[in-house]
Amino acid sequence: ENTQAQLDTLRNQVNPHFLFNSLNTLSSIIHDEPDLAVDFVQKLSKVYRYILEIREKDLITLKEELKCIEAYKFLLKIRFGDNFSYEHNIPEIDLEGFLAPLSLQILMENAIKHNIISKKRPLKIKISMTDNGDLLVQNNLQLKKLAVSSTKMGLQNIKSRYEILTNKEVLVWEDELHFNVVLPLIRIKKYESSNH
Repeated sequence: ENTQAQLDTLRNQVNPHFLFNSLNTLSSIIHDEPDLAVDFVQKLSKVYRYILEIREKDLITLKEELKCIEAYKFLLKIRFGDNFSYEHNIPEIDLEGFLAPLSLQILMENAIKHNIISKKRPLKIKISMTDNGDLLVQNNLQLKKLAVSSTKMGLQNIKSRYEILTNKEVLVWEDELHFNVVLPLIRIKKYESSNH
C-alpha cells in the first residue's frame, strides 16, 4: 500500500507544461493559417486525451507512447519548424515492451527547455535501442548560455517511478556532444495496472 501511494504521488506530478506553449503557438497561427490551426488543435486534443487516458496507468507499451509522441512532434514542428527534428529506429519486436507513461514526452520537454533551438543550431532528438535491449533517448547538447531555472522534477520523477516499478536504473549522462538517457524497457507478456 505504501509503494502504491508513492507511485500515485509521482503520477500526479506528471503534469506536462507543454499546454501553455501550445496555446501560445496556436494564437500565433490562428489568424494567418486557420487550416493549420485546426490541425494543430486536433493534434493537441489527441495528445491531451492520451495524457488523461494513461494518467492512472503504471506502465504503457512503447508502441502506445510513440503514437502520442508522433502527435506531439507535429505540435513541436509547428512551433520550431525545421529547427527541431525527431526520429526513432525501433524494431517491431521491441514496440511491445513497457515503460513508465509520458517518459518520452518529459525527456523531449527537458531537451527543449535546456537547449538552444535555432536555424544555425537545430535540436535533434533520437530514440533507439541499446545493445542491452533498453531505450536510448539522445539529443545534441547545445545548452543555453543562461542557465534555465529547473526543479529537475521531470528527470527525478522518471527515475523515482522506475525505482518503484523495476529494479533497473535509469541512466543519465552527458558527453561533449550529447545528452543521453537510458530507460529500461520492461518486457512482460501481460500487464494490468489494476493488479499493482
